[in-house]
Amino acid sequence: FDNLVLYPQNMRLPAKALFCWTIVILVFFALAHSVFAETTLYRGAGTITTDGNTPYTNLSNCSATDDATCDHVSAPLFANLYFRDFGDFGIPDGSTITYLKIRVTGKANLPAQALFTGASIIGSPILFASNCQAPSDLWTMFALNSPVISTYNVTTPLTVGTLAACFSLANIKSNNFIFRVNYSKSVAWSASIDNFEIAFDYIPAATPTPTPTPAGPEPFLDLPWDYEAQGQTFSEAALSIKSFFDHEYPLLGNLIEPDTVSDTLVKYNGTKTGDFYSSHNGYDYAKLAKVNLGDDVLSAAAGTAELITSCGACGNMIVIDHENGYQTKYMHLLDGSPSISTPGVKVHVNAHQKIGEVGFSGHVEPEGPEGAHIHFGVYQDKNDDGNMGDNVLDGLTDPFGWQSEGPDPWENYSFFYGGIQRSGNKSYYLWKKSLGGTSSNLTSSGGNFSAGRYSIDFPSDAVSQSATIELTPEPIVAPSANLSSVGSTLLATAKDLLGNIITNFPEPFTLTIYFSNIDLSRYNTSTLSIYSSQDGEVWNQELTDIDFINNKATTTIAHFTHFALMAERLDALVPTTTAILSGEQGITNWFKSDVSASLSAQDNDGGLGIDYTMYKLNDEDWQQYLNPLLFSDEGHYKIEFYSVDNDENMEDVKSVEFDIDKTPPEAEIKFNVDTLDVDIIGHDSSGSAEVNVSNLPRKKNSIKVTDQAGNTLELIGKEKERGHNAKVVIESLKYNQDDSIDIDPARLLINYNLDNATLDLRKLTQTFEIRGELKIKLIYSAKTDKTQVITKVKGQGKVKEELSGIRILKLTTENGTLNYSY
Repeated sequence: FDNLVLYPQNMRLPAKALFCWTIVILVFFALAHSVFAETTLYRGAGTITTDGNTPYTNLSNCSATDDATCDHVSAPLFANLYFRDFGDFGIPDGSTITYLKIRVTGKANLPAQALFTGASIIGSPILFASNCQAPSDLWTMFALNSPVISTYNVTTPLTVGTLAACFSLANIKSNNFIFRVNYSKSVAWSASIDNFEIAFDYIPAATPTPTPTPAGPEPFLDLPWDYEAQGQTFSEAALSIKSFFDHEYPLLGNLIEPDTVSDTLVKYNGTKTGDFYSSHNGYDYAKLAKVNLGDDVLSAAAGTAELITSCGACGNMIVIDHENGYQTKYMHLLDGSPSISTPGVKVHVNAHQKIGEVGFSGHVEPEGPEGAHIHFGVYQDKNDDGNMGDNVLDGLTDPFGWQSEGPDPWENYSFFYGGIQRSGNKSYYLWKKSLGGTSSNLTSSGGNFSAGRYSIDFPSDAVSQSATIELTPEPIVAPSANLSSVGSTLLATAKDLLGNIITNFPEPFTLTIYFSNIDLSRYNTSTLSIYSSQDGEVWNQELTDIDFINNKATTTIAHFTHFALMAERLDALVPTTTAILSGEQGITNWFKSDVSASLSAQDNDGGLGIDYTMYKLNDEDWQQYLNPLLFSDEGHYKIEFYSVDNDENMEDVKSVEFDIDKTPPEAEIKFNVDTLDVDIIGHDSSGSAEVNVSNLPRKKNSIKVTDQAGNTLELIGKEKERGHNAKVVIESLKYNQDDSIDIDPARLLINYNLDNATLDLRKLTQTFEIRGELKIKLIYSAKTDKTQVITKVKGQGKVKEELSGIRILKLTTENGTLNYSY
């Protein structure tokens, strides 16, 4: 191509030349790539567009520029010369791009000038790099150590990595890519480029013809944690499921589940079981899958990630748009762990890149605690409009697909939401790796069949005619609280030539289950045995030989069914957590000091120990308990808590509530016209306070007011009389253990007369005086139904006023002072 003549865009090649070049191009690429391919015309900075401009639009970070040359006399460490918007290459829809071709030419009027001048080229500095919405270099060309560069060609193969995604047909069609020219050496430099051009090799799409319905999208997902580092196979990890996607009704938290299905769940294999987490819209993975609190959560595939915190029940959630019509969601990430700290910011992530840590944020507990786990959900943009928000429910997808011969109830479910009548979604198998199932032919001569940890050896004459043997790995099962499968299970089916199911064989076969990679620490190994089940619900124990040297279990049977290696759990009991509150306490759970709350967790005797304890304060999110909690502010507190042991037994949520009240109560003293006696009342923010009067030496009294937290106010004085001539004297106040506050003796005197016939109050005289300072008297007459108030303050004359009705003189304490009112 060095001698290829460039024609202006508005000119046509001569027919003969066009034909010749077409033949040359086809022959060249047929030889080079062994596939039929076509090549676009070169397009680039030297091509004049219809508006008279060159397609590159921005030369940035230049010390000086004439829109064609970029100088860096200041010698920055890193600088860019951008070319962008190369236009529509005319690549037909459906084509596959295979190779990228670039041609760079130095300025024509400076034939002796290199692309970079004034730079000492040492080693192989990066000269050209691409950027497709990601900061890292995706491919490189290297500078030539030559003083003259006239034309520089390169052909770069596309791979399945980020480069292929960068130069996808969709990106090229939308001009959604940028080239940059870099020189990262710390020297001054100048780039003089006359022409920068690009072309693509591509395999055209086949001529449109009627084609069968595609089997589904290309699988692209991996599990969102590093299961291989834990010694697990994909199949074992993927099938260690804590909670399933409910094909019956996966609309958790959005619509009310019909009563008819509220206690059941349909798994991807079509089995219907009772499950407390009915209506679940994703998959939960936890300790059984070796997913532990604080472990790294990884992106299941590359894409654009975003942090969402507005979904309360989801907690910290990372959402990844994989730019193929699918989106994945990762919920309940540990506080502070998401790799994106600001909601709404979109960041490119690679496959298997850490995006957070396993946590329990945002949980709701409809039937009990959930513990730390990964909630993994998949959604499809069903209407392909680029907006996942309008398919947030009807786009729900099961990444295991639908693996039953019967109809998928979710795909056929109809519901009304957001003003639109909707239907469920079709689920496809989206995992990149297989679960390891097999389908093979069994003849009368017998044979051996394997799937994962399972091996079946048929003798001759096990069947009289050929049959198809299908072995399908299935999820872990737990028939009871004490009995659990040791790893994944196996569904074994056989069909004759007519498709009839074979359940029994004339000759027994040998079933072997290997367990060398299974952690047996949670099981009573003396109870290891193979079990079988016809319906996945009722399991029958088979006579089993356990070989601990070769780590295998073997049985000889003559029927096909659902198989599992099972054992009794060592620890099937929940732990117990106790809350211990410390502080100065009044009545139960009322404190007048700071409070320390400790959570003490104990596992049962013979258990595997405590894994972690979680707590939630008032309406806040769940947190891991690590150290005693300290509370200082006054108010009401509620702590909810539970513990999880090392076999993921979870106790029910418990709670303790308490109040902190550090403020002492106050007192109110007044005459009660109903009881015709003096009332001493305690007031406190807690709502109630108890009053006790006791005698002191020297004919004095103690009036002590105590609130629920144990705070006290003590009034020292004399309460000489009650009845018609009551007298209360107050000499000092004392709050809690503070020093006494002496006041000038204050006296409240009460005198009243009753009507002899009706015993109604006829006259009431109330007097409050502080000797030598203040005297105030209230005289009430029932005859006039008026109260006369006479006030005398030291240094002032008497003041009289008359008020309608009866007025009651009240004495109240307030922060060490004694006030009156009426």
